Amino acid sequence: MAEAWQQRSNERFRREGYAEYYEGRYRSFLKGTLKHRMRCAVLRRAFREVPPGSLVLDIPCGTGRFTGFLLSRGYRVVGADIAPEMIRIAQGKAGGIPGVLGWAAADATRMPLPDKSVDSVLTMRLFHLIPKDVRPLVYRELARVCRGPLVLCFNCNKWALKHLGKRLRGKTPEYLMTRKELARELLGGGLRVERIHTKGFGPFSTLWAVVCRPA
Repeated sequence: MAEAWQQRSNERFRREGYAEYYEGRYRSFLKGTLKHRMRCAVLRRAFREVPPGSLVLDIPCGTGRFTGFLLSRGYRVVGADIAPEMIRIAQGKAGGIPGVLGWAAADATRMPLPDKSVDSVLTMRLFHLIPKDVRPLVYRELARVCRGPLVLCFNCNKWALKHLGKRLRGKTPEYLMTRKELARELLGGGLRVERIHTKGFGPFSTLWAVVCRPA
């Protein structure tokens, strides 16, 4: 299953023109400014215990939407993504900003990093794209490379108002979970949840920034 998912991901995210399309989706005021600011506010709380100067793995870095946030906090950053064209755009945005240590074209199940080589990890908009039986492989790989807190962001809240219509139609995506279900899944992948930060009204928030550590 992991190999099939990786092939589908490569075909989707590496296809010609996708990086420009992806970047264009976030140029509007709603997605590019308002929602981004709200997400960064959540991330500031989630990273409160990660001191400046820490080395943070940003995966998937995409076109660098949150790499800039990490650099503004004084972190050193390694950006990783399966799509070289995404990385090229992220590099352009980060050019000249001190703190970027490198970029890696890699998928989240096999990182080209030594054990316990980074202080923290950020993931944004990743796990809803990964099948249930593959997600634990990613959790274990991130736990392997990280020696400190990981900030894993999920859009999986089963009770979010955004997903109410899907549930009523009986078309609930498999990645939707309660907090307890998510904590069990993470623990099965070697990660222990410390706390969860939310955007907006907590119980119905679409975004969970989950702070966890290797179990």
